Formats: sequence, structure tokens, C-alpha cells
Amino acid sequence: MTKHSILMVSDFFPPRVGGVEEHIRSLAEKLSEKHKVTILTSAANGCNGIVHLGAIKIYYLPLLPLSAGTSVPTFFASYIFFKTVLVRDRITLVHGHQATSVLSNECLFYASLLNIPTCSTDHSLFPLNDLATLHLSAAQRLVARADAHIGVSSVTCANVVLRNDVHESKVRVIPNAVDGEFFKPKVKEKNERVNVVVLSRLCYRKGTDILIKVIPSIVRSCHDVDFTIGGDGNKSLPLREMIERHGIESRVTMIGSVGRDDVADFLRDGDVFLNTSLTESFCIAVLEAACCGLVVVSTDVGGVREVLNEMKVERDGGVVYGGVGEMVEAVKEGVERHKAMVRDGVRESRKLEWWTELSRKYTWTKVAGQVEEVYDEINGAKKVLTLWEMIEVWCANRSYVEAFVAVAFSLMVLIGMKFIDLFRNEMTVDVDMVRDHLYSKCEGKERGNNNNNDDNNNTRRTRSWSRSRGKSIVNLR
Repeated sequence: MTKHSILMVSDFFPPRVGGVEEHIRSLAEKLSEKHKVTILTSAANGCNGIVHLGAIKIYYLPLLPLSAGTSVPTFFASYIFFKTVLVRDRITLVHGHQATSVLSNECLFYASLLNIPTCSTDHSLFPLNDLATLHLSAAQRLVARADAHIGVSSVTCANVVLRNDVHESKVRVIPNAVDGEFFKPKVKEKNERVNVVVLSRLCYRKGTDILIKVIPSIVRSCHDVDFTIGGDGNKSLPLREMIERHGIESRVTMIGSVGRDDVADFLRDGDVFLNTSLTESFCIAVLEAACCGLVVVSTDVGGVREVLNEMKVERDGGVVYGGVGEMVEAVKEGVERHKAMVRDGVRESRKLEWWTELSRKYTWTKVAGQVEEVYDEINGAKKVLTLWEMIEVWCANRSYVEAFVAVAFSLMVLIGMKFIDLFRNEMTVDVDMVRDHLYSKCEGKERGNNNNNDDNNNTRRTRSWSRSRGKSIVNLR
């Protein structure tokens, strides 16, 4: 197996919170056991400059934020940073994460112009008739094409093929994973009341509007059912207003943001896990809840069924469509299944059965191994192209208008890159550029104790976000 020097690029990385951020961090940690891994991301929550996470070096770039965690497009201005990291860390392969990340798309484009192998992972589903998605798909089709694409579910891969006009042979399904040692069930004392837990961003896409309609119906008809809601978002206020309007404060508890190291304990205190998302590419929260032994009730969207389909989990956990009426009945059924297992004395053994099955199937070791196979394939197949051959690639399978735009934009960026190189000699691009353009402080929330070790140039800060050390950054789904 070839040893790679990997540059993972995305606007989404801790201390930002979310499933994509945790996926990149976990994958990078596992790959760093065999390969050299560098992260390139935009500054967030006070984190700037160079940060170390074990063997992983992280560059937090001072880029202007745009919206939803992504940065402002720079066209070729971010090439300065990209080239710095490329030379300094001897990068041999670039892996971009999440289609909505501007920094990822730009760096994939730079890498393709420099004939560096590229890989892209999509973590979300996007509609095919949305104006924003049409712009995103057009940009990726024209300039941000990768040598290989990864989707976290077969539904995601199909979405990539349709949106980006990518051949199926270049797209591979590599799912998310779960830390089985962290998300383990625990033996619970018998309790007459059933705790339904929700852990999610409280926003439209996560189906909070459905949750607002479902909870009052369940509370009225099931007097032994309580709700515990973890998460925050722009729908938290309507949810609180609903609770006050129906006078069910004693039955519904909102605890706000849940720290990453507290997620497993939060889930283990529940009996039934409820997911009301309107769209999910994979839904790692469903996998984590099932590993903790909860009966899972979820909308049947995206890749959710792929996680639970044809598994013993589905025998005792419901997967339904997102209608309010159906969701209410599904929650009631999930509660009854939990009670039946408790009455039959098989609840604890069933929890262990689910955990064993899921923790063996979805491991970061397997995911990293599959990603390494993709790296080896594109590294061995990558061909160094001349300028004319690159133009032929840009024009291939495109209309005259698309070909003209692709060639014009690519040549513009290529000229800009060459112009920058004239003033930034590769041999002097190393430490000075990092000192000039990156800051050296990280004031955001971090995982664990602070271990700050400045090097001789006072340009580095060392951080440890190891799960074994203290509290984590907040992570919501």
C-alpha cells in the first residue's frame, strides 16, 4: 500500500459542529496512523493559524465567512495558502469534503490544474430543482471535477451522478462509522416511564416543524411518555412556545446544546430515539442511537433505511415516512415495542445484540481502508497532462457554451496561479508565508486540556482534542 501525504480540505471542521466535521476528524485520525494527514480549513470560533491534533497538522485560514459555515469565493486568491501547504507538507493527494464548501471546490480545482490526484466526498443530498443547487452543480461540473467521488450512502452517490454528470464508475459508496467503544449500551433500572430522546439541530431541514406537531399528540395519548430534546437552532423558540402553549413543561425537557463527549450518555438515558429529518444522506445520529440500544423511529428519507435495512435493529425499531399522523403512530409503536421487550426480559440482551452488529459493521478502520483503496487507485491512474490535453478534458462531454466557460475560467485561474508563482518563489514560500498570512492563536472551544507549545518562530500552537481528555466541543445533528 502506498503511503500518501494527504491534504483534506473543507470549510467544515472542528471547532465547527456537525456530522461532516466529526467525519473528517475521525477519518483523519485513523488515516494518520499510516499516512501523513494535513487539514486545510477556514478560521472559526477564534481558531486561527497552525494547530496540531496528534499527528495531524491543521491550517486555519483567515478567510471571510459567507453563510452556513462556508467561506467567500476567492477564485485564485486562496491559491497562496494552498501552494504554501502543498510545498511545505509535500502533498501528494487532495481530498475535498462537502460540495457546499467553497474552499474545498477551489482547492480541488487548483490540484487538478497542477496534476495532483483528487478525491471528493459528498455528505449531503441536494435537490435537483433548487436554484442554489443548480449553481453549485454547474460550478462542480465545469471546474471542480475530481478523479474519484465518494458518497456516504448509495442515495448520495446517485445524487452526485445526477447533479454533477459524473460516470457511475467514478463514484463509490463508503459509509459513515461509529466509535463502538464510546457508543455502548448500559444496563438501566426498570422505569415505568418511557423517555423519548431527540438529538438534532433544531431547524427546518431536521424536521423540527414535524416534531412540534407530534409531541402534543403523544403527550396527550401516552401518559407515561416523556421527551428529552438536545440541540439548538433557529427552531428552538417555536418549540419552546409550543411547550408553554400546551402546558407540558413537566413532560418535555429541552437541554440545549450537547457536548460531543456527552452525546453517548444523553442517548443511553433514553428508551426511544426519534428522528424527524426531511432529508438525510446517512444520519449518523440514528446509527449512534441504535448502538446505544435505543428503539429507533425515523422518517424514511435518504440513507436512513440503508443503516437499518435488513438488520435486526429494524425488527424492533420503526422507519416510517415523514407524515405527522404516521409519525405519531410510529412513536407509539416504538414505545410499545420497548415495553414489550422489557416485559419479556429481553431488552438488555437486544441492546447488546444491536451494539455488536452495528459496531462491527460500521468501524473507522473499515472506512479508512476503503478510502485508502480509492487513494491508491487514483494515485496510480493519474496522468500528467499537458495544457492542450487539459483543455481537451475541460471540453469533453460538454456543450459549446459549457466548454467555452470551462476553458475561459480555467485559463484565467491558471494564469492567476502562474502570476502568483512569479512573486512567490516555491523555495521561499515556506515559513514566511505562513507567518505573514496565518495567525497563531486558537481561542475557541477545544476538546481536552490546552497543551500549547510554541516553536522557535512562535508560529505554532498545539492543541489536543482527544476524546479521552475532558469535555469536547459542542456537536449537534
